[in-house]
Amino acid sequence: MTGNLQPLPLTSPAACKPQGDPKADKPRYFLLTHASHLVDSTRWLGGPLLSVRARRLDRAGAHCWYVEVEFAGGALGHLDITIPVRGDFE
Repeated sequence: MTGNLQPLPLTSPAACKPQGDPKADKPRYFLLTHASHLVDSTRWLGGPLLSVRARRLDRAGAHCWYVEVEFAGGALGHLDITIPVRGDFE
């Protein structure tokens, strides 16, 4: 078993699957599945957030979010996420 490398998933007969296809709305799906990690990392590095303002732009098949954040300590920050990532390394 792989229990020593990663925990075994727990299941429940009371678990409910959301209706519809969660990937049907791609921008929403990308934001929920990828940006959450960016925000978690930001909070771990910078501390609690007081405010968040986000804008989205779709161009050339890419979804881009530009996010302004204000930390509880008074600092301001800028986050951005672009999906898919493009570059010479592809």
